[in-house]
Amino acid sequence: MYVFERCMDILQLQQQAKVDHDIAEAPYDPKIVVCSLEFVSGVAEGLGSGIESLLSKSNLRDMLLKCCMDETPDVRESAFALICDLTKAFPVYLDPRLLEFLEIACQQLRENFSGENLSAANNACKAIGELAFKFPQEVSPIVTSVVSSLGLIIQQGETLELESATTLVEYNAIELAMNSAITIGILAFIHPDLGAPHIENFMKPWCMRLATLDDNTTKETAFRGLCAMVKVNPSRYVSSVAFICLAIASWQMLGRNSWEECLSVLDPVFKERLAERYQV
Repeated sequence: MYVFERCMDILQLQQQAKVDHDIAEAPYDPKIVVCSLEFVSGVAEGLGSGIESLLSKSNLRDMLLKCCMDETPDVRESAFALICDLTKAFPVYLDPRLLEFLEIACQQLRENFSGENLSAANNACKAIGELAFKFPQEVSPIVTSVVSSLGLIIQQGETLELESATTLVEYNAIELAMNSAITIGILAFIHPDLGAPHIENFMKPWCMRLATLDDNTTKETAFRGLCAMVKVNPSRYVSSVAFICLAIASWQMLGRNSWEECLSVLDPVFKERLAERYQV
């Protein structure tokens, strides 16, 4: 508890230093802020819901909001990572200022990306996905904006492949494109009617990126979003059938039962066309 409280004091002092370092009696130091945020992330990951007793006596929520808007990319990166960890551990703590966190994360995805901003944008993307799981109704106002922004990111990173990455910037750009594909899938699963009109503009690069993901529950959720979106309006995606099938075929361990489950959400006419044209 003492170390947690010490981190809160440090964050408070650093916020004061940004306004007037004479009052704080110390200059603003982003590295100290990052260390404090990362420590709290570790506490959240370690304690899970047990962190409630610590959070209830702190003003972390307000300080975290300021850190998400910090001009230093490393601070924003750590702040959005902490949002992810708090969302998993004790999401209700973020609820009072949830829309503000979502709006700031959205803004992060609309910035002009340079090498130093990529990691912050990546964590903002993941934070939106985590928050969408916990607060499905509350995220509805930002779905359209987020999907449009992430679609552009995927299109910009369409030609990048993990195996060919030679620099940290390229690796971070690929990671952002991959997490963008996942978050779009999550939002499509939760609100397929809101995401569908925009996703059709980048179905090919989205499906191609989904196909590169490792087989896990995160990928499964993204694919459920793809299927839910297609179910809303199958005719909208007839021209993308080949890409959708390519993405689904990327599963290494997709058994007969799982395949039938994927197909079960599709319109019967759409399934008939798949069988006739693509023998699936």
